[in-house]
Amino acid sequence: MIKRIIFLRETHFNFTRNQTACLDLLKKNGFRVEVWDMMPVLHAEFLKSYTYPHSYNYDELTVFHDKTQAYRVLSNLSQSDFVINDISYLFWNLGIYQALSKSKALYAVFYANAVPIYKDGRKQLLKKRLRLFLGFKRPHSKFLVLWKKLYMRLPFRWLGIRPASLILAGGERCFIYRYPVDKNTKVLQIHSLDYDLYLRDKEKPTTVKPTAVFIDEFLPFAHDSLFDGRGIPITAEKYYPLLNRFFDRVEEKTGLKVIIAAGPRSYYESLPDYFNGRQCIRGKTIDLIKESSLVLAHRSTAVSFCNLYNKPVIFLTCSDLEKQCDGGEIKEMAEWFGKKPVFVEDGNTINWQEELTVSKVHYDRYRQSYIKTKDSPELPFWQVVADQLKENF
Repeated sequence: MIKRIIFLRETHFNFTRNQTACLDLLKKNGFRVEVWDMMPVLHAEFLKSYTYPHSYNYDELTVFHDKTQAYRVLSNLSQSDFVINDISYLFWNLGIYQALSKSKALYAVFYANAVPIYKDGRKQLLKKRLRLFLGFKRPHSKFLVLWKKLYMRLPFRWLGIRPASLILAGGERCFIYRYPVDKNTKVLQIHSLDYDLYLRDKEKPTTVKPTAVFIDEFLPFAHDSLFDGRGIPITAEKYYPLLNRFFDRVEEKTGLKVIIAAGPRSYYESLPDYFNGRQCIRGKTIDLIKESSLVLAHRSTAVSFCNLYNKPVIFLTCSDLEKQCDGGEIKEMAEWFGKKPVFVEDGNTINWQEELTVSKVHYDRYRQSYIKTKDSPELPFWQVVADQLKENF
């Protein structure tokens, strides 16, 4: 019988509204819920050059700094423990998987928050991550990189790794990551985590306002760009003036007021006024999109809300982003919505009638593929997980 659920994290847990709600829901179902942060163990080099701007408090949060201690604790988990394993299955994380496999605890892997993948960009990104792992600026050999890639192609059981017992899945195309699973791993088809917020609010009345919401990704400062090895795609000095000139154009042509849905890890309150006095709100992305008439975005997972509320989206790119895999990712996302990316440097050539149109065929296909299948339950994500653990584990 499962008594304790442990969220095993490779990066810091955000404790956003949605994530905190999931912990509370699992507690209401009778489980003790803990969060184990393995980032200092797995990515100590990264943390030497980056400090997270926000600190979070949670009584059952444990941050591990010692690798030996982390492996020992993982190896000693019991049958009453169940692990939600959010650690990527890559060479430098094998020790976590091997320690967990020595324990008596079962574990699940997470496939639920997938977005369309730009295939060429994925290859480039993997190469950059390998270089990052090999020591940031330390020299490395091509032979060593090749050896590690070949090593990861070995059967996971040969590496002392036990397969996951459960896959937490979203839409039909969510299975894009590599994890140790086999024919006995059960697939639990649920939905994306963003759908939970939609479920909670979809019956509430909404007043659509004359606003255009920009889904901010905090690109010049985003830790994700540093963490995954791609580097900062564009400087703040170049990025924000480009955006503001484009926002001016949007306001002039549509009559809509541009509002910024700040990224969850942003800290604009500590920075200069990069948006020229425009309202900048963090933690209210779904509300801002639901009440908007138009959404401006790059390729954030939050475009799921645009899909669910049938909002038109203009996908923004620029010459600097096109030089990175970011440009390919934006193009891939735009195609799923029946659109082409718009270059912010050239806001004079936009066909506003086309951009303000929603393609039902594209939106339905994206929803089925990446948000929620038609047959999955209309229940909160973690309630489905809780029911599964109580009934079958």
